[in-house]
Amino acid sequence: MSASTVSDLKRGGRMGGQLVVPMTWRPASSLQVHVNLGADWALGTGVRTPRGGAAVEWALNDTVSLIAERNRAAGVWTSRVGGRFSLTPLISVDVSASRTGPQGVRGFVIGLNHEFTWK
Repeated sequence: MSASTVSDLKRGGRMGGQLVVPMTWRPASSLQVHVNLGADWALGTGVRTPRGGAAVEWALNDTVSLIAERNRAAGVWTSRVGGRFSLTPLISVDVSASRTGPQGVRGFVIGLNHEFTWK
């Protein structure tokens, strides 16, 4: 689970934030399906919008995976493609390019991940 809050104290507006519950299913050792559901609360207005998405991750080997994702956040759809590079069995780096909204705004992201396991 991931939760965050943001506030704009200078303008006295309402706090905003996000709540996301990510889940992963592994139908094969080299294939993962990621799904997330949650909500966003807009800074200032507090208006809530649903958030959700799905991604497929295919491992080429123990250190490199290809990822394709489609998600909706703050009322806007985003498509993303990229790769995941494992530095250790529990730590990885994502590098991806995305297109968002009807105007096709392009973005580039580098993310650091840490996997926690439940036993």
